[in-house]
Amino acid sequence: MKIILLIIFLTGILTGQNVDFRFDPDSESQAKTVTSYSSFWLSRTPSFSPFGAKRLLVSAGYSAPFKRLDGETWILPDADLAVKVTNNLALSGKVYGFSTEKDQPQVVGAGIQYFFGNEEEKNWVFTVQRADLKGLYSFRIKSFTFDIRKWMPWSIILIRIGAGSNYYKESTNKATGLIPARMEGQTNYIAADAMLDIFGITGGLGLKFHPDRTFLSFFLQKGI
Repeated sequence: MKIILLIIFLTGILTGQNVDFRFDPDSESQAKTVTSYSSFWLSRTPSFSPFGAKRLLVSAGYSAPFKRLDGETWILPDADLAVKVTNNLALSGKVYGFSTEKDQPQVVGAGIQYFFGNEEEKNWVFTVQRADLKGLYSFRIKSFTFDIRKWMPWSIILIRIGAGSNYYKESTNKATGLIPARMEGQTNYIAADAMLDIFGITGGLGLKFHPDRTFLSFFLQKGI
């Protein structure tokens, strides 16, 4: 029943609110902003706790930047599935589509999480993830994320904190004299998630901070 409720929640979020991925053909700076924000959103990694014996994780939620873009606050869906194949290694994936007013984006990605620490507790995790954004009128993008976090229980809350880097390679579908045919960039960030288990489903808040682009996330997840 809890998995069914999470699937219903996931189905309900697959609409991007106030999101416009279209480039203004007369603004290179707007195109670079849309590209960098899109890649930073794709850099969210699933919060698979190293504690306990659960092997499967289903996660769904929203991410939104603090900064408004063209007068609108973007609200973007997140969805992840992860499987722990050994005590040290988990594989994750993102495969979903959603709707905006003008586009039908598709997200496809995969990642590896490696857990390490001392013999008693592996509370550090290093993540490598790639996620592609397709199906847009203006561009397509490949996003690469390298992330290291430490897991810490604090009272009844579980915290995941650390830092990472997000790189992207963008291809513009309809380049003009002002909009480059290719764009690349990098965003370094610090990040923290706080999670609380409620009746077997985990609710969480996440923050990814960069001085120019900071995202807040809300998610629900279920481990099996």
